[in-house]
Amino acid sequence: VVLVSDSGGIATCLADFLKAAGKESALRSWTKKYEAEYVKKKDDRPKWDKIQRAMQEIAAVQEKEKKISSFALSETSTAALDLHVLNAVINDDTQCRAGTRLQLAVQWNRKEVVQSVMLNLRTMAPANDFAAAE
Repeated sequence: VVLVSDSGGIATCLADFLKAAGKESALRSWTKKYEAEYVKKKDDRPKWDKIQRAMQEIAAVQEKEKKISSFALSETSTAALDLHVLNAVINDDTQCRAGTRLQLAVQWNRKEVVQSVMLNLRTMAPANDFAAAE
């Protein structure tokens, strides 16, 4: 999942929650900020509670599986978007084998990703994994 953290709405809310997760004072600040935004009247409370539960579930999955790649578009050029999409694809072990990671990095002409994949292939994958990915 590629999350544009400064796109507003729930995406920004989630990005801020993931940064605050596990830090008590940061979570209090997050709650104060977003509760004021999402709870305008008493009827909004159940929706807010549901948002908080969903954020906690997403953070728990992220902690274990690292499936979310987040970046601020205002801090980088739109050209960096392809790098975040590529990293999201190749870093998902359930969707992309080691050999395919290298092929994608080369095809996308991302030298820094090729280097990273090559280092990971050396340290993590058996010698025949690249051939098995074909």
